[in-house]
Amino acid sequence: MSDLRPGAHRNETAAERSVRRASEARAQRKEQSVALRKDKRAKHMELKRTRRAPPMDAILQSNVMAGSPESSGSSANCAVPIAADATGEHTAMDDIDLDNDISDEELDITVKSLVDTLRKFKEATRQRTLGVIGDYLQRGSRYVEAYIRHDIKLGAMLRALNTPQTQLQACWCISNIAASISSHTREASVASPYLITFLGSENAYLQDHSATAVANIAGDSPSCRDQLIAQGAISPVISLIASRSADVVRSAAFALSNLLRGQALDLRQRMNATLMPAMIKAFETFVAQSNYDVITELLWVLTYFCVDNPVAVASFVETTLIHTLFSILVDSAAPQCPYHHQVSPLLRVLGNILGGPEEYIRLFTTNAPVLRALLVHLSSPLHHIRSECAWVVANIAGGGPEHGKALLEGNFVPALGALLESGNADLQREALFALLGTAHHNVDVLDAVVSATPVVPSIIRLLPSPDIEIQLATLQFIEMLCRMHPHGVRMVDESDGPSYLEAQQYHANQEVSWRVTDILTRYFEDYDDEEIDMD
Repeated sequence: MSDLRPGAHRNETAAERSVRRASEARAQRKEQSVALRKDKRAKHMELKRTRRAPPMDAILQSNVMAGSPESSGSSANCAVPIAADATGEHTAMDDIDLDNDISDEELDITVKSLVDTLRKFKEATRQRTLGVIGDYLQRGSRYVEAYIRHDIKLGAMLRALNTPQTQLQACWCISNIAASISSHTREASVASPYLITFLGSENAYLQDHSATAVANIAGDSPSCRDQLIAQGAISPVISLIASRSADVVRSAAFALSNLLRGQALDLRQRMNATLMPAMIKAFETFVAQSNYDVITELLWVLTYFCVDNPVAVASFVETTLIHTLFSILVDSAAPQCPYHHQVSPLLRVLGNILGGPEEYIRLFTTNAPVLRALLVHLSSPLHHIRSECAWVVANIAGGGPEHGKALLEGNFVPALGALLESGNADLQREALFALLGTAHHNVDVLDAVVSATPVVPSIIRLLPSPDIEIQLATLQFIEMLCRMHPHGVRMVDESDGPSYLEAQQYHANQEVSWRVTDILTRYFEDYDDEEIDMD
């Protein structure tokens, strides 16, 4: 049989060629799988995150009752919606009925009247008008579209932004426009210079709403993020992370996480000196207060900040931040923890830390409470938490043999085996990588993995999966088991492995077909019914 594969050595024996091919395939497979998983995770992280602002009167009422937000300056210029028109003017608002079932024609007439009022009437009336417009904009894209159609280039809204007494309500409206569909967000981006200026205001209410609007614009697209960064949004947003107001810090962190998405490494590394001290202080403050809403947004900042950023990851490990993150993880796994939104971004941050040097992985595997918390989340009823946690465990398993042993002793293998039976491709894929990483170090670890729970039949049953990545990982595990374990061939045989393999022998994917043929030829010659050209 002639060998026409690139890089082949003409003088090697068939056995030598098989060994070389297996080694080359394993190395290529590892590189491809890492690239694919990073790409999928990056695409998932690019999903738009926006937040609609709640009704203005509800925000102000709750803040007054709670005595917050605290501000570094006066709130004297913070205008609030008024209950009646002090001017005595009769406007279109006096006849408006906020009906969710309003027809398109009625909506068009109503919004046109509101825009005309916003343009023409006195200040107090404009405040009332913005309150009604804001209520409409919260209802979704249909209402936003009607508003944009009549306020060309948001001229009337920009005028309100330029008037101190109506700035807060106008920011609220802009925030809800930006939280709509992409075309509406781009319309709202015309207000970004005003919003960035308001970030430096002494009014905490205005800081809060401006940061939310900036976040919604930044969350739309790379072009919107680039525009905001070019206009100078990064520095004032970072400054707000040090605010005394929890609401302001939450909105600032939301804005910063959206601004950082997909940004070049050099920009993120330049931010390290100013951002990290503020983040460390903010974590200390809000962890002490158990303010999970703010903690979650701060974690999203770290999630985007540390992607492929070894300088940032090193600063996490070299400061108290890593211990704070571990504390959040352990607390989140407690049965009495009332809030779980922080777990997903936290696991992403920890997974990125695990991509660093071996000593970073050792911080995890020598910390028993951390491993116990990961094991809890690996069995979470929430799919996205199980998936993120399996990714973290796979990154731990990718380290040296000591880390695989720690996972074995921590009883992770049965939990990973349960994910193989979940029927969900994301969970199965990450569990496979974790088991591969744990078992590949030596035969003793491999034997412990396959003996801890019946993972071999579960893995073999994944061969018909429509997911090519799962098929290739399954074949990698079968080949490893047959090659390394003295009873590996028998284990695969007893799990009806040859039948599953033969069913995939002529797979449309060339790599799957070649890997199946290679395994059958090397380990199950009795099942090879005809001479097969491995090329």
